Amino acid sequence: MTDPAACGQMAAAKTHVPVILPKKPDIPAEVPAAPSTDAIEAALAKVSAAKGVLALAVADALMERDALLKHGVDLQAEVAAAEARLAAMGVDIVAPPAQAGAQEKSDHMEAALK
Repeated sequence: MTDPAACGQMAAAKTHVPVILPKKPDIPAEVPAAPSTDAIEAALAKVSAAKGVLALAVADALMERDALLKHGVDLQAEVAAAEARLAAMGVDIVAPPAQAGAQEKSDHMEAALK
């Protein structure tokens, strides 16, 4: 058997226990709206246009590089032809002729730097 006084005390004790509820998360007053499909499509169109411009720029750069390489090959052929003409005339082109006073200028510049 239970004592009625003890039951009353237990009931009174239960009513004084504070109930702690979990804290609700703070909800912002304004939730940002998702971008509309029109805005997304406009952004995709801009990206596509930028990709096209970039592809054209890359193609132009590659064409310019190829033209420069061909020009370099043409210049090498001209140099080889000029060397052959000079060799036919008996001119030795192995070492360039030294310039008069070049060593003196070099020594002067070295002394000036010290």
